[in-house]
Amino acid sequence: MSETYSVALRVTAIDDTTAVFGSISRSLGGLERGAASASARIAGIGRLLSGLAVGSIGIGLAGMFKGPIDSAIKYENALNRFRQLNLGGLIDRDADALAKHAGVFGANATQMMNTVRDLTSVFGSFHEAQRLAPKIAALNAANAGIFGEGHGIDEKASLDLMRVIDRRGGAKDATTFTHTVDLVQKMMNATGGVVDMRALAQFSQYGGTAFRALSDEGLLDMTGLLVEQGGMRAGTALMSAFQNLEAGRGSLKAKAIMAELGLGTLAEKVIGHVGSKPIKSRELMHIKGADELRASPVGWVRDVLLPQLKARHLITGRVEDGERDTGVILKTINDIASNRLASTQLGIIATQLPQLLRDAAIARNAKGADAMVADYRASTQGQWDALRASLADLGIVVGQ
Repeated sequence: MSETYSVALRVTAIDDTTAVFGSISRSLGGLERGAASASARIAGIGRLLSGLAVGSIGIGLAGMFKGPIDSAIKYENALNRFRQLNLGGLIDRDADALAKHAGVFGANATQMMNTVRDLTSVFGSFHEAQRLAPKIAALNAANAGIFGEGHGIDEKASLDLMRVIDRRGGAKDATTFTHTVDLVQKMMNATGGVVDMRALAQFSQYGGTAFRALSDEGLLDMTGLLVEQGGMRAGTALMSAFQNLEAGRGSLKAKAIMAELGLGTLAEKVIGHVGSKPIKSRELMHIKGADELRASPVGWVRDVLLPQLKARHLITGRVEDGERDTGVILKTINDIASNRLASTQLGIIATQLPQLLRDAAIARNAKGADAMVADYRASTQGQWDALRASLADLGIVVGQ
């Protein structure tokens, strides 16, 4: 038989219920054996259906084949996209077999094949993708089932997840990969799907170097900011704060104020030469809590910035309770942040710290990937989705 799903196989699955389908299946089997390509098979089916489509019964029979044909085409297209990776016929056959026979709960063969391709692209290795594809396909199905349409199962969501993992360095080995999957799934579960794969992909893209520098705890600390700002704005603001505070892109005035607050030391630094003459610049050195600033901006505001303002008697009240002079805090942050994006995000962190810490605590306590898939499997929605996925492989489309 051909590598593609043949319509004959699909119809054979229903032979026991209708004798008419048995004869049609045998006819299509003849077309399958005699055709040289998928296009020839579909053309042959078209001629057969043209002959059948005489009267209402014939038209009804012809309509029955639309689902199987559409399903076969979708799967073959997914397989052909994998083949374009040019990994060789043996791997193509292994990927085909994996997608058809993995039996992933809630995912059909086409979705499985798309996941295999995405993972192979991320890892640069089919064998790593082979191990992890069932887990990711099941997780996508669970996200779609629990959080609703648009939160999983489609190619875009899978690709977004792969991008986030890759930017976190999670593609270097299977252990790091599954750990990163668990981390981002906790953020999704903690927010009821509001922070989804699309938001996380945008956050990782626009956050750039600053996103990659976040520790696991620092990423979870950003959960509330992602809800409030969205992925793109949160990522852009994070990178802006990183450049201005950590990378020295801020104005000289901002650096001087940080030094005055005891957040660093302002000193001359040689940044280049013109001939033999050195070019010097006043730079902020030895930033207080620099490691935490990179790993978790939320933690830095809590542990370094606000206590330092309190120590300089610029704010009163207990920092941990959020009882602070908001006006002074926002003015100070605006002075040291240098631009609007960084100032906005740091201002949110400083003035809404209790809420952000609460959101982060919820994310840390949320269920991870495996627990979520287990809940989905036990649910009525999961059982229904699994049936629909199985029927979809037969070309039978059942509504929600």
